[in-house]
Amino acid sequence: MLGEGLEGTHKAQADGLGLGLFIAAELARAHEGRIDVDSGEAGTPFGLRFPVDAPVSAPLDAPGS
Repeated sequence: MLGEGLEGTHKAQADGLGLGLFIAAELARAHEGRIDVDSGEAGTPFGLRFPVDAPVSAPLDAPGS
């Protein structure tokens, strides 16, 4: 699975904090998903995939309910 060892330190532009891919990897890991990447001359799109049959946690209670 792509995403092991990702750190928010590599970025192509000076804008932002460089944490987007790290956060996406943590979301994928937390939900037993994965990150797909297809690097090419036109760019490098990333995709998040999550399993449909992943265990569902109990919903959080809304404040004041």
